[in-house]
Amino acid sequence: MRFLVTGCSRSGTQYAARLWSELGIPCGHETLFNILSLRPGDPAPRLDDPKLKGDASFLAVPFLESLPAGTVVLHQVRQPLEVIRSHMGIRFFSELRESSPYLAENHLDFLGVIERGCPEIFRERDESARCARYWVRWNQLAELAEKIPGLDYLRYRLEDLDAGLLERLLARIGLAVPRERIEAALLAVPRDENHRPRDESITLSQIRPRALRDALL
Repeated sequence: MRFLVTGCSRSGTQYAARLWSELGIPCGHETLFNILSLRPGDPAPRLDDPKLKGDASFLAVPFLESLPAGTVVLHQVRQPLEVIRSHMGIRFFSELRESSPYLAENHLDFLGVIERGCPEIFRERDESARCARYWVRWNQLAELAEKIPGLDYLRYRLEDLDAGLLERLLARIGLAVPRERIEAALLAVPRDENHRPRDESITLSQIRPRALRDALL
């Protein structure tokens, strides 16, 4: 594996997987870092799939130290309020008695991976606060890749992902794609690749406590 795209869920990892594959660089979406291989007691995921150059998965964040030396970690960050509204829309961090047709049947496995990495998220009483705490802490964990020997870490905003930025990311990985193909791939893959309902009523002023709101800012 040459590179990993990671960050929070609802931050465009599925979009990234399709975009890289459209560039002619096979990239899985939660293919190597898959929920079925990350449950307690399961063996560590195999990272030597010959068909893939990369994987895009928010689930990889707690396992960055398992990456082979030389892996480029592309930390993709989406604007926090967009991520919070998206999680609220599908009730990702709601109380367990609530459900959503947009959640996987094994949704508790996903929550388990997050809770083992960031238990403090689930101590928040309010659902929007849990979503906000998750954005802050999961991105902080992803940033730790910068300090892991042997990894090459780069953070960027999903909103800034254009042809110029893609060229820089490709150069970082050591791959070359003609500019025309980059521009064609950006046109071919819609940004709302994995669209789900959103709670547009959530505003920054609603996030409590204030220290958490300041962290988002």
